[in-house]
Amino acid sequence: ILVDEEDKDGNGASASWGESLQGLFQQMTGQKVLTKQDLEAPLKEINNLLTSKNVASDIASQICQKVQESLVGKKLNSMYRVKTAVRQALEQVINELLLPSTQLD
Repeated sequence: ILVDEEDKDGNGASASWGESLQGLFQQMTGQKVLTKQDLEAPLKEINNLLTSKNVASDIASQICQKVQESLVGKKLNSMYRVKTAVRQALEQVINELLLPSTQLD
């Protein structure tokens, strides 16, 4: 079994468990505010997916950065998961990139 330095004193495990429980409670009540840490894993997945689909890595990084900017500090609705919020923000960012802002006649 791997033991973290925090776990040796007994406070690390209970603190992380308490933070997880608090985060779950905040999410269920609609009080969860998204942080960069909440978005790291889903954005890494999106970046890997985009680059695996032949999107240039700098463009994939820019897309992920825009998604992160649009979500950090926003409250997560009680029925949404972080991945759902990231997916919706990704759709919005891609639509903004692909759809012209002015109509062409």
